[in-house]
Amino acid sequence: TAPDIWLTEGIFDALALIENGIAAVSLMSCSNFPTAFLAELKEHNPEAIIVAALDSDKAGQKHTKKLVGRLHSEKWNAVAAQPPFKLKGLSTPDWNDLHQRERLTDANTNQYLHYGSLLTAKTATDKAMVIHAHSRKQLFLFDCDNRLFQFKLDFERYERAMRNLDDGE
Repeated sequence: TAPDIWLTEGIFDALALIENGIAAVSLMSCSNFPTAFLAELKEHNPEAIIVAALDSDKAGQKHTKKLVGRLHSEKWNAVAAQPPFKLKGLSTPDWNDLHQRERLTDANTNQYLHYGSLLTAKTATDKAMVIHAHSRKQLFLFDCDNRLFQFKLDFERYERAMRNLDDGE
């Protein structure tokens, strides 16, 4: 049993991931929900991590958020992965495009999981923490819900807050 199973839009995307050692299943569309598949999986591998790996176009992004939300509501451990938005010579490449360009290595897939985490972050704070955990930057600008934010990690202020917590304040 695979520790994680990637759900893709198309058959060729699933085959591309499988060819690179990633367990994958095609939904045949970004809007399908795999009810029967998940029921079967629940019996045999209830601890599996479901990776919503839909395309990076607008429809794929919209349905990735919906899919992860629904999987969470059904008590699945779910995350998202997104192909890069652009790749030399391609706009919105899919998993098969990445396979053909040998861009499905472990390092690449970790980056795609990061893109998925950015996409599915529920709040600006969540997104800032995803960026900080990935980049370790202490000061940066980022967008969330068509708004621009600044993240600044102030260690002095953090330590003061922690001391206040320790003192019972």
